[in-house]
Amino acid sequence: MNADFFILLVGAILILVVSLAGIWNYLANQIHQLKAIQVEFLRIARYRRDTIPYLLENYWNLLPPSSSPINTASLLEYRHKAYLDGQGELAEEQQLETLLMNFLCEAAKNTLLKKDIGWLEAQTEIENYHQELQNLETHYHKLRNHLSAKTAKLPFSIFKKFVASQLL
Repeated sequence: MNADFFILLVGAILILVVSLAGIWNYLANQIHQLKAIQVEFLRIARYRRDTIPYLLENYWNLLPPSSSPINTASLLEYRHKAYLDGQGELAEEQQLETLLMNFLCEAAKNTLLKKDIGWLEAQTEIENYHQELQNLETHYHKLRNHLSAKTAKLPFSIFKKFVASQLL
């Protein structure tokens, strides 16, 4: 009877260890995906930052800064700040995104810009980057919410501190 009990105990412990290892692996993969999304977000944001001067150059060719109804100084300032950071902070990139979209909405009212091929190419490229960033942001939030919901339940809650420390 003792040998049977010992075998069952070892089997139960083995099952528990394998289950915990599987949960750990699952959570580690989810965290890795979140970090990969952040890296991809910053990579696309860098490409978008590199397109902004081309967009503004085409804008200023048609509407010199002195006669422009739109103030582009804040857009350049945020672009320069994000560019100097190198990596860029997500909050700075989102602020730049907001300024850029406001700029494009205001500039869309100008009929001269709608006829310039350089402006249209740069605008299309920036809008494509904007869409990619929106998709990544949506995926990031879904994954983060999923991970938060998972760590609220047993047995995933055992690793809640680990997940919280990795998501900072």
